[in-house]
Amino acid sequence: MEPGPRNTRTGNLSKIHQQPREDPLKAISHHRHWQRAMRKISGMKIYTLPFKLPDMGSVLGGVLELRGNHISVACFHGINFKSKSWALFSLKDPSISFVSDAQEILEEVPVADDALGDGAASEDASVEKVKKTNVIQTLSFFLGQSSQPTQRKDNTMATVKKISRSVNYLPPIKSLTEWFNYAFKSSELDEVHRFPSLSGAQQGDRGVDRDSRAQQRTEDIFALPCLKMDLKTIHMQGDKLPTEEDPKPVVDCTFFTGKLILNYN
Repeated sequence: MEPGPRNTRTGNLSKIHQQPREDPLKAISHHRHWQRAMRKISGMKIYTLPFKLPDMGSVLGGVLELRGNHISVACFHGINFKSKSWALFSLKDPSISFVSDAQEILEEVPVADDALGDGAASEDASVEKVKKTNVIQTLSFFLGQSSQPTQRKDNTMATVKKISRSVNYLPPIKSLTEWFNYAFKSSELDEVHRFPSLSGAQQGDRGVDRDSRAQQRTEDIFALPCLKMDLKTIHMQGDKLPTEEDPKPVVDCTFFTGKLILNYN
């Protein structure tokens, strides 16, 4: 009697369970993209330069920056804009930047003589130069300091507020611009008059929200002054992939603010 499809599936499942599991140490992937780029530019001739790039010592890197005047978010406590309470998240002059630099260097590593004993190894150790890649990355976040360096550092640059409507009825609102003015009327940090008009409303149409500030209760939850935060990492990578016998890679991390410095590795 020939086995049916059910027995065939059972046999396939048994073969799957009998397959050996992969060693998790062998499945580790190392993110090493600088070494390939360094080899590409080693000794490269660029037509705009009168000389060739050196075989070692060139610096590769880049900068990514995002800047803005205002970030304003309104979260209504309900299914639409007609809710009686909402939260305002406001950021003024925020910016964020990511800087990455990599350079090939020669690091002197002590190598003990195999012919000597353990007691004399430290005294008669020789030095070997090993090629490594030094990778430095910095992530910076600014509030108010990058675009306006003369600004007072005690000014409020970020706030979280809760807004509640004290009346049951809504003022007559017909355009998206009027909704922006109504939601952020109690926040001077957002400068809602600078918001773009998407519906073609004129300046005079914003007067329907003129008395809405008196109908709103404001509760300050959180505030931040001008500040700067930097996260810097330094990673020394070898020329070859590390093996299981090699020591674990070390990444030196430093977190810096105006009043606090943290360092760990």
